[in-house]
Amino acid sequence: MIAVKNTRLQLESLEARDVPAYLGELDPTFGTGGVLKTPSPITTPGFPAAVVDSTGQTIVLSTSAAAVDGSGDIVALGSTAGGTAEPSTLEIPTVSRFTPTGALDTTFGNGGTVQFTIPDGYLSFGNTSLAIDAAGNVVIAGEVRTSELALPNLAILRLTPSGAFDPTFNGGQVEVIDVADTGAYLEAITLDATGRILLAGQSGVWGEFVVRLNPDGEIDTTFGNAGFVTTTDSGPATAIATDPAGNVYVGGPLNGIVSITKLTAKGTPDPTFGTAGVFQDPLPTAYTGPYIAIRGLAITATGNLLAAVGVGISEDVQHLAVLDLNPDGTLDPSFNAGGPLPGTNTIDFGDSYDQLSGMSLTPTGDILLSGFGSIPEIAKLIGTGPGRPVGGGGTGTTGGSGGSTGSQGNGNGGSATPTPVTPQNPFASLGVGVRTAIGDVNGDGTPDTIYVTGPGTPLRVEVISGTDGSTVIVPAFDPFGDNFTGGAWVVAADFNHSGRDQIVIAADVGGGPQIVIWSLLPDGQMQEDASFYGITDPNFRGGTRIAVGDVNDDGTPDLVVAAGTGGGPRVAVFDGTTLLSGNPTKLVNDFYVFQSSSETSLRNGLYVAVGDVNGDGYADLIFGAGIGGGPRVLVLSGKILIQDGAAAALAAPLANFFVGGSDSSRSGVAVAVTTDANDGVADIVAGLPAGTISVPLVGQKGTMVPVYAGSTLTPDTQPTPAMSINPTTDPVLSGVFVE
Repeated sequence: MIAVKNTRLQLESLEARDVPAYLGELDPTFGTGGVLKTPSPITTPGFPAAVVDSTGQTIVLSTSAAAVDGSGDIVALGSTAGGTAEPSTLEIPTVSRFTPTGALDTTFGNGGTVQFTIPDGYLSFGNTSLAIDAAGNVVIAGEVRTSELALPNLAILRLTPSGAFDPTFNGGQVEVIDVADTGAYLEAITLDATGRILLAGQSGVWGEFVVRLNPDGEIDTTFGNAGFVTTTDSGPATAIATDPAGNVYVGGPLNGIVSITKLTAKGTPDPTFGTAGVFQDPLPTAYTGPYIAIRGLAITATGNLLAAVGVGISEDVQHLAVLDLNPDGTLDPSFNAGGPLPGTNTIDFGDSYDQLSGMSLTPTGDILLSGFGSIPEIAKLIGTGPGRPVGGGGTGTTGGSGGSTGSQGNGNGGSATPTPVTPQNPFASLGVGVRTAIGDVNGDGTPDTIYVTGPGTPLRVEVISGTDGSTVIVPAFDPFGDNFTGGAWVVAADFNHSGRDQIVIAADVGGGPQIVIWSLLPDGQMQEDASFYGITDPNFRGGTRIAVGDVNDDGTPDLVVAAGTGGGPRVAVFDGTTLLSGNPTKLVNDFYVFQSSSETSLRNGLYVAVGDVNGDGYADLIFGAGIGGGPRVLVLSGKILIQDGAAAALAAPLANFFVGGSDSSRSGVAVAVTTDANDGVADIVAGLPAGTISVPLVGQKGTMVPVYAGSTLTPDTQPTPAMSINPTTDPVLSGVFVE
């Protein structure tokens, strides 16, 4: 990246015009034939950045880097000449924030702009890049030098959404990573799903380097070699990206060809990608040569990797290219299928010299390339498109329990043998609700109880032994590592047939769609096995709800994920055999549970359980409407879903009814399953999380929880509860979750 000195930031809002077209082709409705040469007032040649706001408008800036935050504001980097020694062109970076209308946001920094202070002992802070985390903090990284000719060190800082230096990041100071013995030239920055910071570039000795920092700014020593991954036999790393599972992709030129390496979340080459973790491609013959520059990597909604490449046959004749790689590191032939080299598209801006400066994706998955010839220019290609986001934030409930599962994965509540003693609640003193799951975490043959804090306190997970109900098997730990306070849901199942159940955690109120899986190792240490997005929209902040069960009848529990509060009735089903691979696959495409035009627009989320209701060997999917919806329960056949698809399963539900027989309530309904020892099929337990349940039984008072026998369910009749459970005699309880 090259910083633009003494350049005033300029913005221009462009109309969004999207129509269907072939994957990988230029969008003919954008600009002229898919290419826009920016008109006045952006006429200054330079390094443009193009970003897309939440409404689909393209914002073009003449600056060194830019990004859009969760509120739709545009954050842009620039620099001013300065420093304490000659030459006066040594850089001091500035960052500005603009409202969606293009006006400076005066609530940020000093009138909309923050100018940094160069760290003591250094004369410049340049070559900067930025990223914005889920909380709206702005992370800026660059290079600092002790003199004009000295080798650079890396420098990084974080600003709060108000533009103040973040005191929780290196004490509110610029952090310098001292690599002056070799020098480190920064090329790219990104954040992974957990908020960890990754920097990439080149060093005189290392060649390509990647360094990962924890969200607090400390170097993450669990990555690579004490936080660094370095090579001496490759070119510089000029672009970087991460996927939902935490895998890292770095790309750069190597002897005139494109070279992209995939690293696992631990910083080791992933042998399932390319050749021993590396993809290399010379591009078409006409574009081979030493003039290769990778200026962007991005993960698509389908898990493919896009690479934006500047290519040329001479120093004076260059063009742009985009490569689309499958998850295994092979070119995807469906991308630009009608072109001369499927999997690749080359773009000519029309000038003899076109230089690529960056790539970004639109909210609908299309591809923007920014670059310049005589003036800044933008190209738009048709991408896969993840579909519209399932919703924004929202509020959830506190208190109660739910979202749990048995050790064999038969849904929320599960079919595991009950614990022989009543376990203690390790979080009772916190004054918040907890969620629980039952699973044999330590492999001793007795199911243990997994406790997870609900909303209102920093998230913690603790496991209590099933043998005595008091011994702590797993001390309280933070599964996401960021003290998230919105609570979480938990299930447990043995996905790798190790005899130990893995713990699956999904964020609740205000959280993203990230799923993490942890397991207890024989030495007593906890290990993160996987991290990925359960709903393919990293910007969604309604959390997810989860359940496990053997949906495809292959002997391994599968994971069902439903959108949480603020989301539509959207569901994903992941193959349990792939969950620990770092790149989980889906058994079916995502689908909406409630299909009417009014219901697909709902933003109440879903409750979900999984269990074999009809005894055919396939675990069925049980859904309850989220809070704000009626207490509707819908049961779909797992067998039909797997064999014939979601549309067929929705057309032939196993059950479809309202708890209590009335749809007038707007409490929603939490669901769980339990296996009937008499017939071996799953029964459904229903709890209204936001309102008193009205299922009257003579002589009983309080909040009643009905249980519906799976063997009695039919597609079109209202079932009568086989029994009702009275969990409390409190007549004014505001609701109850079930597990």
